Amino acid sequence: MVKIFAQVLVLSAIISHILFGQIKTTGDSSLFVPNINPVINISHCAGNSIIIDGKLNEDAWKNAVKAENFVEIEPGDNIKPPVETEVLITFDNDNLYFGFICYDSEMNKLVSNYCDRDKMFNDDWVGPIIDPFGDNKKAYEIFVNPYGIQGDLIWTKQGENSSYDMIFYSEAKIYKDKWTAEIAIPFKSLSFPDKDNHDWKLHFIRTRPRETRTQMSWAKISRDNPAFLTQAGILKGIKKVKGGKNLEILILTGVIPDMITYLGNTVMGGAHKGMHAQFNHLVENLNDRAVFFKPDGLCPGLFIG
Repeated sequence: MVKIFAQVLVLSAIISHILFGQIKTTGDSSLFVPNINPVINISHCAGNSIIIDGKLNEDAWKNAVKAENFVEIEPGDNIKPPVETEVLITFDNDNLYFGFICYDSEMNKLVSNYCDRDKMFNDDWVGPIIDPFGDNKKAYEIFVNPYGIQGDLIWTKQGENSSYDMIFYSEAKIYKDKWTAEIAIPFKSLSFPDKDNHDWKLHFIRTRPRETRTQMSWAKISRDNPAFLTQAGILKGIKKVKGGKNLEILILTGVIPDMITYLGNTVMGGAHKGMHAQFNHLVENLNDRAVFFKPDGLCPGLFIG
């Protein structure tokens, strides 16, 4: 009976291939079912138990939850991908960790370059897209290539901002049958709700340029649905962590008085000895407003929020 059932499945796959041309050479595509808004619940690991070297050989990874069953979204439309991808996820008090295993049957065609940050998007790359507020308004895009070169953007409904540079840590390693990558994202590099338990929207994207540029996703992404983040998975399990203030420094060309102003009130004098310590204390106690100051002839504008 099992043999007959297997023969029926093979015959069905052949007919489907003849009629629709949807069968891939790896695995039985007729049985493939993509993830739709998948949910993953991660657990806490001991602090400093993961070394970011791209090897994924620490004990913490053995207990990490795995995201898998990626789907090809380009050029195929939510079909079984030509290669498999797995993601291990965990966190400690300071960082969110991702460990990527990118299997490949054509490692001799791997595309990877040593280059400047954000110049690796023509290479193989992989990474998460994170919406910590879950409101579909803004997301962090965080990627690495097989050499660990970083690329990051901010996604909004208006488009992607490539001028954004997050502080995060990454390394990658190339093997005969796969490449792996580790990413550690400090919680202080992210902005998220101030509460004990978190549910974040999460996509994983892998790009594989060969004769054609194949893109794969952990969650199914419909071309008929322009609401990209509503199709994301859900990341659960992050508890009792603290985010950052999203501090950005911009160099201004105008002249700003030698003082720091907060909501129109002078809170500290101009550049002088001891200013650094006082300013650090000020930043730690601000939430979501702008601060301007002019140290030693420069005019940076500091925006917190």
